[in-house]
Amino acid sequence: MNAPIASQKPSFLIPLACDYDPELATASTLSELLNIEFLKSWTAAPGFHQFSHSFYANDCARLFAEFDQGKKWWVIAHLTGSNLPEIISPLPKWKGGHDT
Repeated sequence: MNAPIASQKPSFLIPLACDYDPELATASTLSELLNIEFLKSWTAAPGFHQFSHSFYANDCARLFAEFDQGKKWWVIAHLTGSNLPEIISPLPKWKGGHDT
């Protein structure tokens, strides 16, 4: 079992998708985050469009994998950390789905 995560790095509980066991990972940059194997694997799926985020508290957000130009989406991770806003700010904000 891994040691507790240092408070300076945001922590990411992944994944939330079915048939996966939750995993706790840390990253200091957006590049590190998106290179976590589970998250990176979503980019290879047919129809992958982009990752996006939605904050539900100052230091908590959901990470979405969007498909088919955002018409389909899944919450794939919960993100937390004091510097989370600056890490994920380059990602688009989740728009709440699109009309078909």
